[in-house]
Amino acid sequence: MPERTLTEVEVLNALHLVFSPDMRVDTIFLHSLQPGDVKKAYRVKALHTHPDRFAQQGEELQRVQAERFISLSQAYETLNHFLVISLV
Repeated sequence: MPERTLTEVEVLNALHLVFSPDMRVDTIFLHSLQPGDVKKAYRVKALHTHPDRFAQQGEELQRVQAERFISLSQAYETLNHFLVISLV
């Protein structure tokens, strides 16, 4: 299976989803980024966006949170893939 290449935009969007939308990302931050940092930030955001947390809040809010959770999970996978590529 060919290795999937990531664009800079995909990595930046993933960083903003997992960490913070107003975060400044520079080369130093990217080179100092560790898998543990990504995992910790992901877990914190996952706790706040998990759809089960909103089970009593109505279907619409639960659907929105499910979409956010899926986006967050995809961003986490993107960052993990980026780290694997950059550490090789």
